[in-house]
Amino acid sequence: MVFRSKVDGWLTWFVRGSMLGATALLAIIAFVTDEGRLLVVMAAAFVFILYVLAEWLLRSIYYTVDQDFLRIRPFRSRVLIADIESISQTNGRVEIRFSGRQIYVSPRESDLFVETLRSVNGKIQLI
Repeated sequence: MVFRSKVDGWLTWFVRGSMLGATALLAIIAFVTDEGRLLVVMAAAFVFILYVLAEWLLRSIYYTVDQDFLRIRPFRSRVLIADIESISQTNGRVEIRFSGRQIYVSPRESDLFVETLRSVNGKIQLI
């Protein structure tokens, strides 16, 4: 089963605002000054590319639960569901403890996500 990641609205607007603001500022500097115009335009293009990559990353995170693994994409991380010891939900995030490690995920449907993991491994404790 696939679960899309929840992205906080403030984070989305912060990324958009900072990247677009930096691009606009660099574009204004490029057209007001004569020196280094090409360099400023290249910097603005670089900032815009960073913006596009940040938007792509924010929108492409998802979690897949199958019979053996929890897979976290696009990072290519995976957790053996049989190794998950406990799960806790706080502040819209889900903390997963396994094999002496922990990860935090933010699925949009966190309750269904936890239920799905527990249906695969009934030994998972809810904290």
